[in-house]
This record gives sequence, structure tokens and C-alpha cells, in this order.
Amino acid sequence: MGSSLRAAVKEALGAVREQVTKERKFLPVASINGVPIMLGYSHTLANYIVDIAGEERYIERDKMIDIVALDSAANGFIQSTRNHLSAVSNRGDALEDQLERDKTTLKIAIAEPELVFAHEDELEQAKLDAHELGLEVNSRGNSPEALRKNRLDTERRRSEGRNCS
Repeated sequence: MGSSLRAAVKEALGAVREQVTKERKFLPVASINGVPIMLGYSHTLANYIVDIAGEERYIERDKMIDIVALDSAANGFIQSTRNHLSAVSNRGDALEDQLERDKTTLKIAIAEPELVFAHEDELEQAKLDAHELGLEVNSRGNSPEALRKNRLDTERRRSEGRNCS
């Protein structure tokens, strides 16, 4: 890895690192092919956040200090950023494929004739019947006769020494 790239990365991170920590916002560190590499900071996690096209990676605060101070850590950051870019690129290809599949599915759905539910009256009547049956079952379970039967059954089980919960 070129020393000039490493120096540029260290300088860019050093300049923005303090600012994102204080201002609680994402700031651009660099740009590759027009895609900005943004740096932010999470006070909750005490981690820096590297954002490339919405894909986030977290870097511990101490590791960021090492990246700015040590060449080996800066080289690791550069490689990590390359991997990050690759993941973003692959995600973009997958999203494009998914979009094409979704467009095809939408065209098929639009071409299908819209079906009309022709049994609305029957459905409403069935709903009313089900509701009335539910009320009838509930009233039977709470009728004086049903309550008396339950009480007698409970008393019988108690007298036999069985659990009556």
C-alpha cells in the first residue's frame, strides 16, 4: 500500500474524527467514484461509524486512535474499507436483480383481471349466524341450570377428595 494513500487516510480521519465526536453528525472523509465515505460517532456505543451508501461498519474508539497514529492500523483500515466497498457493490447488484424480479411480478399482477367477490351477502349472513351461535353457547354455559350443574359437580368431586380447581 502506498505511503501517500496511508498518509491521506490518516490525515482525513484525523481532521474529521474530533468534529464528528463533538457535533454528533456524519461528515465526509473521502469519496470513491462519487460515493462518499462518511464518518460518524455513536456516543451510546462509543464507536465510530463508517458509512458507505447506507452500509455501516463500526470501529472502536481506541482502534480509531490507532488508525490515525499507526501505519499498520491505517493499512488495516484501508483494507477494511476496500472490503466494505466490495460489500456495498455486491449489495447494489443484488438489489438491481431484486428490482427486476419485482418489476416482472408487478407487470404480471397488473395484467391479471381483478376478481370481484360475488358472495358478500352470504358472507355477512354467515358472520351473523356465527355471532348468534357464539352468544347461544355462552348463554347456555352461564344459564342457571349450567351453573347449578357445575356447582354440584364441584361439590361431588370435593366430597370424593379429588382436585376441584
